Amino acid sequence: MKMNPFKNSIHVNNIDEYMKLPKSERTTNGWWYKPVWGFKMNSAFDRTEPDRYYAFLKKEFPIQYFFREYLDGKVSHYKFRLSMFYWNKIRPIFKPQHSELRKVIPRTWSDITELIPMFLFECVKSFKENETEHIEWDSDEIHKTFYANLNKYYNYITVERKQLIDIIDNSYPPHGAEGSYEELYSKLNANEAILKDKDTECLTWIITNREGFWS
Repeated sequence: MKMNPFKNSIHVNNIDEYMKLPKSERTTNGWWYKPVWGFKMNSAFDRTEPDRYYAFLKKEFPIQYFFREYLDGKVSHYKFRLSMFYWNKIRPIFKPQHSELRKVIPRTWSDITELIPMFLFECVKSFKENETEHIEWDSDEIHKTFYANLNKYYNYITVERKQLIDIIDNSYPPHGAEGSYEELYSKLNANEAILKDKDTECLTWIITNREGFWS
């Protein structure tokens, strides 16, 4: 496959080296400048080399610079902004992200005390089911520990908690039963206390380890 000579770039160690090259080596056919393939900078915030490079091009090739660097940069900038406007403002109208999380929040009134665990538990489920496949969980002890606890609390949310709620539902005294409040509701209160403690343990882990929910 024949390479396009007008897409050639130059590998140099620094911009001084680029500027010292004969014009015949810096250009194609003596007029189309070859861009530098990459910049070696001391840090991501060091703009010294790129700024010197573009200042040189602007002085040496003012017309080309306007179309190839300035105008192209403006077009790319507005294309990016338009793309972000679509993805952040238009597309979510028709296909909102994290739809599974949105579904757990009812449209009718619900106390915040109920919404907090409901939403955070759904966050754990969503992360475990949709975002853990491509993460190297064996890479270090921090990842291993987080993943082990993630599986533990995912199992609590999806299996154990539902079983405990079923136990609570069946702990109410039968209709018409006689006895003191302690006699009738001690089993129910004990199971509800277990649920509260386990929920608190799980919620505390989620908040404490929230930075681990990243992929």
